[in-house]
Amino acid sequence: MRLRFGDGTPLSREVAWYDLTIAPELADWNVEGSAYHYIQRVCDIRLKDAEQTVEAVLASAVECRAFGFATPLPCLLFKRRTRALSGQIVEYVEGTFRGDAYIYRLKLT
Repeated sequence: MRLRFGDGTPLSREVAWYDLTIAPELADWNVEGSAYHYIQRVCDIRLKDAEQTVEAVLASAVECRAFGFATPLPCLLFKRRTRALSGQIVEYVEGTFRGDAYIYRLKLT
């Protein structure tokens, strides 16, 4: 579990799972820096792509505590599966982002 801050305010809570059968070196990772850098450099796994979804949710009790909400407020839940070149899923992440702190801007062409 990782709590990310901006100017001392908790902005997102992420929980990530890694397939240690594919990348056993991740068991020794100190969770500093980029997971993708570690997977590619230390585990020698080339990443192919990721699929991510976004959905609106109310903050859970855990997130309310993490974000300091008195009551559940709207959040965005991101779910991501990252695959190696072999097609195997290396990472699964669920990240909850405060709905009152983010604006997402997309350029569509």
